[in-house]
Formats: sequence, C-alpha cells, structure tokens
Amino acid sequence: MKSPFGEAPRQPRRWSRRSIVRAAGVGIPALAAASLVGCGDDDDDAPASGGDTPSAASTPTKTTTTSAISSAKPGDRIPLSETTYFTTTGQKAGGTFHLNTQYAGFTAEPNQAYQGDYIMDRLVYNSLYGVQWPSYATIMYLAKSIEEIDNLNWTVKLRENVKFHNKPPVNGRVLTAEDIVYSFERVLADKTSSFSVTNGFIDKIVAVDATTVKFTAKFPYSSKFDITPLSIVPKGIIEAQGDISKRGIGTGPYTFESDYDPTGVTNFNKNPDFWLKDRPYPNKVEFRHFVDQAAQIAAFRSNQIELLGRALQKPVAESLVSADGVISKEPFLGIPYLGIPMNKPPYTDPRVRQAISLSIDRKELISKLDFGDGNASGPVPWGLGAWALPQKEIDDFYKVNTYAANLAEAKKILEAVGVSSLPAMEILAPADLPIFASGAPLIAGMMRNAGFNVKETLKPLTTVVREHLLVSNFDLIFMQTGTVEDPWASLNPHGQKGVVPGSAGRYGSNDPAIDAALLGVQSATKFEERIAKGQEAQRLILKSYGGQMHLWEANAYFVAKKSLKDYRVSGALSAYDQYDYWLDA
Repeated sequence: MKSPFGEAPRQPRRWSRRSIVRAAGVGIPALAAASLVGCGDDDDDAPASGGDTPSAASTPTKTTTTSAISSAKPGDRIPLSETTYFTTTGQKAGGTFHLNTQYAGFTAEPNQAYQGDYIMDRLVYNSLYGVQWPSYATIMYLAKSIEEIDNLNWTVKLRENVKFHNKPPVNGRVLTAEDIVYSFERVLADKTSSFSVTNGFIDKIVAVDATTVKFTAKFPYSSKFDITPLSIVPKGIIEAQGDISKRGIGTGPYTFESDYDPTGVTNFNKNPDFWLKDRPYPNKVEFRHFVDQAAQIAAFRSNQIELLGRALQKPVAESLVSADGVISKEPFLGIPYLGIPMNKPPYTDPRVRQAISLSIDRKELISKLDFGDGNASGPVPWGLGAWALPQKEIDDFYKVNTYAANLAEAKKILEAVGVSSLPAMEILAPADLPIFASGAPLIAGMMRNAGFNVKETLKPLTTVVREHLLVSNFDLIFMQTGTVEDPWASLNPHGQKGVVPGSAGRYGSNDPAIDAALLGVQSATKFEERIAKGQEAQRLILKSYGGQMHLWEANAYFVAKKSLKDYRVSGALSAYDQYDYWLDA
C-alpha cells in the first residue's frame, strides 16, 4: 500500500535472520520505556528454569504474513483478534516466558507507571484502544467499536463478557462502562500522573449504559486515539484494597502471583478467563529487572533468557550470533536530548541556547557512543516516517559536517553575550545507563571547548527522574524522549503548560509562535494535514534551540533465540500489547 510516510510501512513479522529494516538513525538507549526480554528454551539446549514444558502442537506450525494489520492504514479501527498480527497454526501452549527490562521500575500502580513498569502494566491490564505503529491504525482492545459524533464527542462500545481477574474483591465480574468512567476519572484527579496530563483534553466521561461510554473533549484533539493507552481498573478497587502499588487486578492476560518487585523478580500466572480466544500461550511469566547489560548478556548466553533488545548496539548484537542469536533491528522511536530550562537565566537568552547547540559535535557523539551507527535528529524521530523532517534538512540545520566552524561560531556568540558573566553550569545524567554516563562528560567537554564553565553530575536514574526531571529541578539534563508512536508526544514538550495540550512544562517553553503551530497540529483533522502542520511546528522548534535539544538517533538491535515465536519486534509501546508469542521448546 502507499504510505503517508513516503514509503511502504514496515509491518511486524516473525523473527528472521535478516534485518527487518534498512540501516538508519534510531535511538538506542531506552528511557521512558523498558527493554523486553523473553525466555523459552532453545531447540538444542536444556529448558530454562521455571514453568512447565509447552504442549505439543496438534497440527504442524505454519505462519503466513497475511493478517488484518498487513493492509491497515491511518484511521482504520481494528478490533484485536487472533489473526490481527499472525495467522499461525499449530502453536504450542505452556511453558514460562521470561521477560526482562534493563531499568528499575517504581510501582504496580498503573497511573504512576514509568520506565520498567510498562511491561508489567500491559501483562495485567488492558486499555480501550491504542495506535498501532507503523500503520497508524487504531487497535481496539476492550473497545468493540468507536463512533465519533462530532469533533468533541465520541462513544465507545465495549466488548461483551470481558471479565476482570478472578481475584477478590472483584472475583471475576464482567467489565462495565462504570469501570471505564472510574478509571479515567481516577487518573484525571491524580495530578502527579503523566496520564493525567496526556488525558487532560477530556472534559466528561459518562456511562450511557452498561456497555457504552460517551467521551466529551474540551476542544478538538486529533491525537485522542493515539496517546499512550490508559489501563482500566475495576470500579472501587482503591476503596476496597487501599492501593494497588504492589499488585492490582485487571482484564489482561496474566494475574499477579507475587507482589511487584520493581528491582527484582515478579511472577505472573496465565489468566484462564482472558477475553482473546486461546491466549496467552505461556502458563507463566517471570519478569525481572536486569539493570546491568553484562548480566543480561550472560543470561542470554546461558539460555536463561531468550530475547535481548532495545539498548543493544550492533557490535554487541553481532557477538551473540555465536550463542544462537538471531539479529533484527527496528526504529527505537526515542531521541537522546539535552534538556534546557528556557525560563531560567541564562537560558532565557536564545543566543546562549544556540551556542550550546553549536558547541555539541553530534557526529562525534554518534561515533563514540553508538559506533557511528546513527544520524542527527530533529524533534520527531525518523522512525515515525513522514512525521519527521527530512534528514538532509536536519543535517543542514545543525551543520553536522562543519563542526570546526560551528565551534568558532559558538565562541563568537559567547563573546557577544559576555561569557565571563555566565554562571557555572551543570549537566545532570543517569549514572546507571552507560550511554548517558559516558555521554555527559563528552558533552560537557565540548561545551567547555566553546568557553562554557560546565561540569557533569551523575546520579541513579530513579533519582534523576523522580527528583529532577519530573519536577523541573535541573540546570541542564541529558536524557531521552519516550518511545511512543504518537508524534504529539515528541511535539508537546515544546509547548507552554496550560496552553498546549499534554505539555507538562518541564522546560519552561513559552513561545507563542510555537504554541500556535502546535495547536494547529491538534486542530487538523486529516492525517496528511497533521503531518504538514507537524513539520511546520518542528522547524520553529529547531530555531528556538531550547526545551528538548535533540541530539541523535541510533539503531535499536534485538537478538532472540529460535524458540521464541510470533513475537513482534518493535521499540514502540504498542508492542507491549501482544498476546501471540509462544515457546517452541
């Protein structure tokens, strides 16, 4: 099919020994989302610990590429079914699937989910719907149908006979519209939740009847079906249970067997009443947090885990081929950036921000941190296709091939500003993520070469996020954007809080022209018009040299053992909602 991205979109496929996408710049180190690692048993090795052995298939295994998603296009609404992604037959049920993230989590409370929590969240809970990358179709999970009444109102009809987990105090009761209202009202009331910000465009939610919910927006919001999905919980769960920070109850494919351990291991059991027929296949999931990459690699080599991904660089991935690894790569959809508080001196002066940008050698960062496997990046990652600005335009703007001249220009700007009058600066970065721990000193050194008085400070990721990023308590911060499919998530951080929907205002952006351009994206109703307006907004954002100053993207590599089947390889959040994988042990 002809894609609005300018080329045919890549569709999810089974693991293969060839790369899934051509080489191009994609962000590697995950930040706002977790790395996925699954475990089954390799064809030639002893079973991994935990779980029973998958039962033999009744018919020979067969997978084709014909599926509902293969012809999907922007605006399509597809109810999730057993053949949405694969038409495999002869799958094996049973076994234990070992999932892994390289990031510490925080809580089992879905409204506060962050980084390492997201995978856990999608095992236990479902959402109404979510965008599917790269087709930009809407996949309907708990929703059976969606009807848009006008540009402010829409109704959602629920699937019939979806049940919550058979655990007290809910005891397997059927999902109703009241649960949807409860879940959305609960998150909108929680001003500490990022989901409260992203869903802040909602004005009212009403249960029309037991299976119908009506939504009303405060203003036209073209991203309403694309934002990070909200997890649905049963009405009254907090009042009955107190909190769900350790274990909760949802409609998802797995139930908690043990309390959530955001730094260790959490066990899950198959939900026998899951609404998708014959899913999930594994009987158990063991979810662990491997913060250290060396430990992940050792576990992969010893067949304790069978999928490594997202934060792997190409040489690391290639080294695992000898351990029966199969390499694939996908757009990561995240961008390392330097966060700059535009509302705090001296960063209120756009010349200072421009000098910072000119002082940074993006090609050198890519070379030293990602083996030269990437490109300079604008506000929207290239993995979102035509939403992103053309690579040549980005390279020309940053003048990536003339760093010596850039450095000279930065020095000239600082001389005009009065470099001796500038205060000492600090770049904050997470100590436990190698690319950021190594990159912060590089960036600080580049800035010092231009004349800035700057040092780097490394702290644990959880501290950087909770005590600095989320509360705008930083001077400069070296982090990475989230890996979400909605381009609005890449654009709204550059808008003014309270003016631009979804903006948390962490970087003090307050440019009326940028705000107007961003609001234009949301007022557009046609997909192509949204793309065009999105690119217009990005050009203004680039010229502001502030907020999230984007640096580069690299390739995200995945390595799997052959025993993991029908797992959709993707850096996108929509890949967390998948129920087709099985273990061919």
